[in-house]
Amino acid sequence: IRSIDRRLGIVTLAAGIRSGVIGGSRVAVIRAGEKIAELNVKAVSANLATADVIQSSLQEGVNVAPGDAVIPVESASSAN
Repeated sequence: IRSIDRRLGIVTLAAGIRSGVIGGSRVAVIRAGEKIAELNVKAVSANLATADVIQSSLQEGVNVAPGDAVIPVESASSAN
């Protein structure tokens, strides 16, 4: 995660089409090897993407933060 606009609820990812990010897909947010949330990718450019946090997936008392890793949701289920 590159940055977060908490006012608008938008997460900016430091990856885009060139890294295989697909608009409309879901990605998992990973911190310390544990999935803490999922994001819904909204818009993608060559090297950036924006996404919304899926609030129902967010662990209680945890917020996503710049520096958290993101991986495709399918990969997250095998990471645990």
